[in-house]
Amino acid sequence: MSEDIITESLMAGAPEGPDMGESKAAAEDPEAKKKQAVKVQAVEFALADFFPKFNVRPEILTQKEILKGMFAEFVATALFVWIGCGTAISMQAEQTAFDGPTSNDFISTVAMAFGFGITVLVYAIAPISGGHINPAVTFALWLVRDIDANRLILFTIAQFAGAFLGALVIWGCTTSNALTNDGKNPPFLLAANFLTDSVSIGNAFLLESVGTFLLVFTVLFTAVYKKNIAANMAPAAIGWSVMLAHFVLIPFTGCGINPARSFGPHLVDIIDGVKVGKRGWWVYYTAPYVGALFAAMMFKTLYQLAPEKPTTTPALAPKIAEKVGKLAGSVVKSKKKEELPILVKEDVKEDVEAEVGKE
Repeated sequence: MSEDIITESLMAGAPEGPDMGESKAAAEDPEAKKKQAVKVQAVEFALADFFPKFNVRPEILTQKEILKGMFAEFVATALFVWIGCGTAISMQAEQTAFDGPTSNDFISTVAMAFGFGITVLVYAIAPISGGHINPAVTFALWLVRDIDANRLILFTIAQFAGAFLGALVIWGCTTSNALTNDGKNPPFLLAANFLTDSVSIGNAFLLESVGTFLLVFTVLFTAVYKKNIAANMAPAAIGWSVMLAHFVLIPFTGCGINPARSFGPHLVDIIDGVKVGKRGWWVYYTAPYVGALFAAMMFKTLYQLAPEKPTTTPALAPKIAEKVGKLAGSVVKSKKKEELPILVKEDVKEDVEAEVGKE
């Protein structure tokens, strides 16, 4: 494979550009080895548009960008809980006070609130963090190598913390309101997820797994897959998948499909001394990850089966390796490692496209 030739050429240090000869000493010098790995990562990122092997690879972000992404995930998850759980509370309050909406109205309204809420928030923060707003989604993106382990951990922490804040805020918004005071505090348990008597733990686990599978499957094939036709409509498709999952799951589990969304109300209820989730509480923190795992496996399987149009030949590979090798060697000392992949990609893009066009 031509992409293997490129990587092997760089790791071997041939053809050598400025400062590329140091790769020969990499095996003996840990610092040189680390620097060489940065170069190879930069090259692979640069060639992601031209070689199938490099099509799915974590984007390299600076520490500042990761922190901005964490904050965006924190705020968005808090707002998501406030929107969705807040709607569930207000619907129950109206039903209690005025004998209002029926159960069908409740399901439809809450499902649309969660679905439209995720759509709005993904549109808002996707340019900053990718718009995960769900630890199971973040987990799946790590599995398919769209993000690295660092972001997996930090974004997950931010999402759980944001969900807790969102639950606290909705509690503060409703705890003294006569319409929402159903004799319990927090009111209506802050729309915490729990299993109804009509569903077994096994049923609930499967329901939550399949619901999460639907969501993550949609995320991967509308926002990650390079041949998707969703373009800027990906957040809408993702929101629709969340809404559809709620239509099915609300009568049985309340619809979690998001460990952070379940965690926020659960924790606030527990802090206030309310015992929630006595039966099958763990389903909300395991099944979504199982569904995400299967969605990621399906994505990787279908991605590998998708026909790829050859974009270059083995004969062209050494030329590209030489070009990017020289650039990496010339800038690695003067640029931050986070900036190197972008510089490499910008420099080789026109040359590669020109060479591919000749072939």
